[in-house]
Amino acid sequence: MSRIVPVVLVALAAACGGSDLQPVPPPLASTALPSGADLNPYNAASPALSKPQGMALGADGRAWIALTNLDANYSVAAPGMLVGVVPSTGVTTKVGLGGTGGHDCTNSGGVVADAAGTSLFVTCTGTYNFGGTPELRGRGFSVVSAGSGTVTHHVDAPADFQPISIALSSTRIWVGDALTGGIASYDRTTLALVDGADASHPVITLPCTGNLSVGALLVVGANLYATCSATDGYVVQLDAATGAIKGTKQSVGSLPGALALTGDGRIAVANGGDNSVAMITETASGFTVQKQAIVLAQSAGLTDVRARGNFLYTDSAGTNTVQKIDLAAAAGPKVVAEIAIGDNTDPFNVLPLDDDHAVTCTNVTGALVGVDFTKGVK
Repeated sequence: MSRIVPVVLVALAAACGGSDLQPVPPPLASTALPSGADLNPYNAASPALSKPQGMALGADGRAWIALTNLDANYSVAAPGMLVGVVPSTGVTTKVGLGGTGGHDCTNSGGVVADAAGTSLFVTCTGTYNFGGTPELRGRGFSVVSAGSGTVTHHVDAPADFQPISIALSSTRIWVGDALTGGIASYDRTTLALVDGADASHPVITLPCTGNLSVGALLVVGANLYATCSATDGYVVQLDAATGAIKGTKQSVGSLPGALALTGDGRIAVANGGDNSVAMITETASGFTVQKQAIVLAQSAGLTDVRARGNFLYTDSAGTNTVQKIDLAAAAGPKVVAEIAIGDNTDPFNVLPLDDDHAVTCTNVTGALVGVDFTKGVK
């Protein structure tokens, strides 16, 4: 079950709050995502559930959502899929990622847009196969044109590697593994495998212990940040050009699953295990961490954090809520608005559209839900 995604995050605004950015048409209250036969299930007797996860914003304002298309037992039941939705109208574009045989990409979860918002990179985790014979197909990442809604490339993962997170530097595509604490890389121009290509160029192993998910990756300037998503979670800083590990890992909280670059240049870390947000500050020699910089005591199961200027946006799967946090509040960071999405919806990821509006996708009910934070001011 892909529960920590992440989704690699970029700031949507510059340093001074989000208010200098133009508002957009408000999103619809709810837009149903593809379901049933529209998911192209392999077997009609074992229907797929969309179970949306990662989201990214395209250049034309469409929200692009990765659908894992798993069944009720969290096994792969249909090819991976990316869905583009115009939040204000509900117009939907469906992009199948399975290729001719339907197995090029399965269990698609993480998605990130390039700087221009014209290309989307989607992870394909494949089947976990805990016990039994491994299903090796469907692992890698797909590249989709955000303009035409077509797959332009699909690239396979290294052997025994299950991509779950993805980030882009100017020269590399960085991909994190779901189970091993490993990072592979690809040449940004040729898409050729670099780290993980062979025994002389192995997958990078993060200096963390246990069975780990690299739940989130984020490139900030010359640095690549990676989470070790375990009960005792860490962030590791690497060179974004070479993958060389810099310094030592830093403790950030329990189950870190998302990273976001804030308007003031810090990095927010959402911790799903202790429902806190840690704040990373880069230094000349590495970085420092303020653990539990924000504690969301009334929330449970944080799965995402996004930044827009001096605002942070989080979602809480356990309490079916999304939050807006003001980092520049006079008395320190505080939740200034909170919206309930509905019982048993499991909101997963939150994507701000302007200061007061966002969308979230619901993992249980398979919908893109519009959020108006002016209705939940605290």
